[in-house]
Amino acid sequence: MHHNRVYVGSTSDMAINQALVCRLNDDLIGSQPVVYRIEVKQGEKLYYAQPKRLEMPELKLNGEEDKFKDAVVVEIRDFWTDFKEDYRVWESKYAGLGIVELIVSPTSGEDDEGGNEDDDEDDDEYDY
Repeated sequence: MHHNRVYVGSTSDMAINQALVCRLNDDLIGSQPVVYRIEVKQGEKLYYAQPKRLEMPELKLNGEEDKFKDAVVVEIRDFWTDFKEDYRVWESKYAGLGIVELIVSPTSGEDDEGGNEDDDEDDDEYDY
């Protein structure tokens, strides 16, 4: 189980489902803000997905909030372990944004279940 695995990246604008999420880059997220630099090509949108059990993150795109549509919940199944978990998936409101900076600031605590103290200290910047 990858308790704090998130998915981030850009892909063509299509229905949000497991196939879309799994084509994004995956990363582990801890309790510190993470900065991603991502190229969102023409005809593509930016996507961010994290386990539903985690509290809502603060998402800033180039320093601004409210650049994403409301989250959609999708069940993601790990093909290796058959573990299933619901993820919230956010889609940018606009396509073809060029190179952007996405700042993900996790909130402390979790929504429904007990916490996992598996903080990943690699929370610098990532180029995708």
